[in-house]
Amino acid sequence: MDPHYQELIARRLDVPPHEGPDKVTTLADAVGRHVRAGDTLYLGAAHGRANPLIRELARQWWGRRPDFTLATVGLGSPWTALIHGGLVRRVITTFMGEGYPFPTPQALISRAVLEGRLEVSNWSMLTFPLRLLAGAMGVPFLPTRSLLGSSMEEDNARAGDLIVADDPFGAEGRVAMVRALVPDVALIHAWAADRSGNLIAAPPLNENLYGAMAARRGAIVTVEKIVSTDFIRRHANLVRLPAQYVQAVV
Repeated sequence: MDPHYQELIARRLDVPPHEGPDKVTTLADAVGRHVRAGDTLYLGAAHGRANPLIRELARQWWGRRPDFTLATVGLGSPWTALIHGGLVRRVITTFMGEGYPFPTPQALISRAVLEGRLEVSNWSMLTFPLRLLAGAMGVPFLPTRSLLGSSMEEDNARAGDLIVADDPFGAEGRVAMVRALVPDVALIHAWAADRSGNLIAAPPLNENLYGAMAARRGAIVTVEKIVSTDFIRRHANLVRLPAQYVQAVV
């Protein structure tokens, strides 16, 4: 091949060894730069529980009243430190308590609710991810029949996060429309990421990574290992969150 063509092809088509800006930073810097008072924080679940970020939140905001809203599929230890420290005003969730060795109430959370220090928005384990999915898709709501006839229908309709209407296509029965949930920042843990934030995450993913995709200001992620962009490309089938959604990697 003509050397000029070879050079042109290499210049235009070669994949660069690194992708995007370097987002690797410290816990203190990631939380300090990206979390603000009054934020709604999405917290990853299952293998995505970002416990180091939660502890850093407690370190940086202890003794103040940031009035966070936590959006998470389940709330228990060690995140109860945020409740005990008075950092949280409201929780959007499906479960609050301890899951191990069996489901049971959590004394610190129960006390905060009974004393009126903590507001709770209850959802089912279907409708909570549906709200995040709507946020990730950029649509204002998604339909479901999940909560019809329950106290959650009544409570969330009263709060303005759920509307029930007749099926617009004429089918029999009512349909609930759940409002999109759009957090300000997502806190996620995963296996690995490259320095720009392409994230390899392990199942079970529970509500997938919709919360990170829905977040207005993106995700702060902690990982076990920083890997090369080449490694990410060779294992692209395992990447569950592209770098465009990530603000910081720890």
